[in-house]
Amino acid sequence: IYQGIRYHHIMDSERGMPVYNGIIGVTIVTSDGTLSDILSTSVFCMGAKKGMDYAVSKGAKCLIIMDDGTYYLSESFDVKIAEEGYTKADINAAS
Repeated sequence: IYQGIRYHHIMDSERGMPVYNGIIGVTIVTSDGTLSDILSTSVFCMGAKKGMDYAVSKGAKCLIIMDDGTYYLSESFDVKIAEEGYTKADINAAS
């Protein structure tokens, strides 16, 4: 955190600064750990809508967490967010 702004290590190559698009976390599940790592960084850089579409097109399960507390889940990501008690239906209805 510098001057009240939290920075991270994923850089925007056009600006030379960390990516800021409202995403604070991405979880990708595939059968290949390397692919999951590549996709999570890609999704983070692309933004929520484009990133989700891309992850799904690659057959991945995807969870995107936004800085306002909203979550986006791919259809294949059938989980319960334990801390808040939200189900996928609750999250999708709110978005």
